[in-house]
Amino acid sequence: MGREFNHNKLEELCDFVIEVSKGNFTLQVDPKNSGELTPLVMLHNIMNEELNTLFHISHGGKSHPEVNLISILAHPNLDNAFISSSTMKLIHMDQTPKRMNSILTPSSYEKLYKSIQKRHSWKKPAKKLNIDFITGKGLILKTTAVLEIVDPSDNNSLILINAYNLEYKNDKLEKYRRGIDTIRTKYPSRNRSMLLQENREMIESLQRHLIQTLDQKFPGMKALAEKFNASESKLKKGFKHYYHISIYKFLQQKRFEKAHLLLTQTEKPVSTIARECGFVSAAHFSRSFKEKFGYRPTDVQRRPE
Repeated sequence: MGREFNHNKLEELCDFVIEVSKGNFTLQVDPKNSGELTPLVMLHNIMNEELNTLFHISHGGKSHPEVNLISILAHPNLDNAFISSSTMKLIHMDQTPKRMNSILTPSSYEKLYKSIQKRHSWKKPAKKLNIDFITGKGLILKTTAVLEIVDPSDNNSLILINAYNLEYKNDKLEKYRRGIDTIRTKYPSRNRSMLLQENREMIESLQRHLIQTLDQKFPGMKALAEKFNASESKLKKGFKHYYHISIYKFLQQKRFEKAHLLLTQTEKPVSTIARECGFVSAAHFSRSFKEKFGYRPTDVQRRPE
């Protein structure tokens, strides 16, 4: 029996090594119940952290972060109501899992369940939580999740779970993966690397702030610059450099994603969805939505009774 389990864990390690060879340094192998393979599992996890530091921290000027977003609508008992197709791809699932316990580590599932049971004591209809997902390959994906009560007036309201994970892309690594021979590049000095790392962390904080305040009116670049103690041009250029999209377009994209999810999976009035997604009015939301998708919010097939 133990040998069979170790064989399964060995398969997880093989999948892990394949992912690492592709340059994916965000995953880990769950060390629990590894038996005699525990030292090997721990060694692989440490190795992946070191590789992440080597490629993306020490030489941060050569790397840029990409946000992986996991979007799930769940019932208070953590039965899944809806999982986006992009989420299914990210966690390597072919079939939609019925419950959250099949895609979360036991400790994260327990943490999430306890938090949702206490949702009525949340100071705001949203809650931030660190949770670990388990992919279809048995690997761990660490995320920071924002939990939001879809309808605070309904005791059995669905919970919107938006979990994000930062995955760094390194230009040199990408070229290597494509098999392109490149000329040796001089990396920045240590002081320059530290400065670039600080700038990147600031831009990551800005990105998280934008996602967590989608329901609020955009404060303007001047207010954001004051909040993050940086010039407007520094925020604009830094955000565009790391995410390859302007701050305004990123904000609009995430608002539309949230709005479309609420339209298809809830029965909330269009005016309420417009307000919760940061649009100034229902009319403005309707016009912008039609420009984006080619049809009006009222044309969207709503969740069946």
